[in-house]
Amino acid sequence: MLVVVDDASDDPVPDIDGVVVIRHETRLGVAATKNDGIAALIDLGCDELFLVDDDLMCTGPGWWKPYVESPEPHLSYQGPRSRAPVAGGDDAHYAVEFPRGFMLYVQRDVIDVVGGIDECYGQWGGEHAEWQLRIHKAGLTTWPYADVVNSDRLWRTFASGSTVGHQERKQMLAATDLFWQKESPRFVPFRAGHHEQDWSLLPKVRDVGTWPLLRHVLDLQPQGVAVEFGVGQGNTTRLIAERMPVVGFDAFKGLPEDWRPGFAKGCFAGRVPAIDNATIVPGWFDDTVPAFDFAALGYIGLWNIDCDLYSSTKVVLDHIGPHLRRGSFVYFDEMWDYPGHEDHELKAWTDFAEESKIGWSVVGYGPEQSWAIRIG
Repeated sequence: MLVVVDDASDDPVPDIDGVVVIRHETRLGVAATKNDGIAALIDLGCDELFLVDDDLMCTGPGWWKPYVESPEPHLSYQGPRSRAPVAGGDDAHYAVEFPRGFMLYVQRDVIDVVGGIDECYGQWGGEHAEWQLRIHKAGLTTWPYADVVNSDRLWRTFASGSTVGHQERKQMLAATDLFWQKESPRFVPFRAGHHEQDWSLLPKVRDVGTWPLLRHVLDLQPQGVAVEFGVGQGNTTRLIAERMPVVGFDAFKGLPEDWRPGFAKGCFAGRVPAIDNATIVPGWFDDTVPAFDFAALGYIGLWNIDCDLYSSTKVVLDHIGPHLRRGSFVYFDEMWDYPGHEDHELKAWTDFAEESKIGWSVVGYGPEQSWAIRIG
């Protein structure tokens, strides 16, 4: 059985006789792409799964036998042996300190225990390594990152080098390092549209600079357009607009009702800011949000919900629910850790989640009561 998952490539994979082709309309990233491959192969009845990158090919017949005949239920091709420092192994296997992950082999029984790859990683960066370590910590493998000996004879890579610049790679890997704080082992849903709701706060982003969690989410490269509810002076709007187009909603008349001590009705009132790469929609959420055509924006990859109040957040969620798509990030600015937090953004999201049965993976939490998730 062969499955090809096309993650919104510029030159889409054509239909191929006898091959299942899955196309993403928007780039969802490596984790989501591999998860779709896992789900499709399982649905086809496969018990031995090979997840192969698009810059790798097998060298000839029988390439699969050493993996299937190994007692290890999970292995991975690390690329040319000379580039991977050896950290252990036996006569039939060698293990490395940290994987490169050109190809991931896994048995169905492993998926049943640990699930798939965590899609909180965004576009790419360490997602396969954490998955492999999670498999090992579940007691399923002898080494976390191992391959069969002489695998260089089985595979050939034709990659000409990374298409990602050094600074972008450094920034992305620094962001995805955060997710190693997550509990392991654990089961991670791998099917699109899953209803798994993870209410944990962890992992915690470092308290460095202004809006560190929002900056972290932006480093994960959300795709498409951003939408913000609660513009205020436009500080976070400007931050988002540096990375992607943003549409911001705010009445600029302050809070419509008392929120918590020190934040009375009318607090946060101000003028409409002028921000490059941003469209501002002034008016109360009750008037502007129901009438707005969110579908016309295309894929909305980031939702910044800074509504503070339960009533305002509920209005927003009641109308954007159909537009919360797989792979989109949702950032809450005032979600937790203040007196009465359980009655506002948190309650509005809890009510919405219970009714909609939407699922997500936690990205993390930061200072100033912020919390971020990625829709599954």
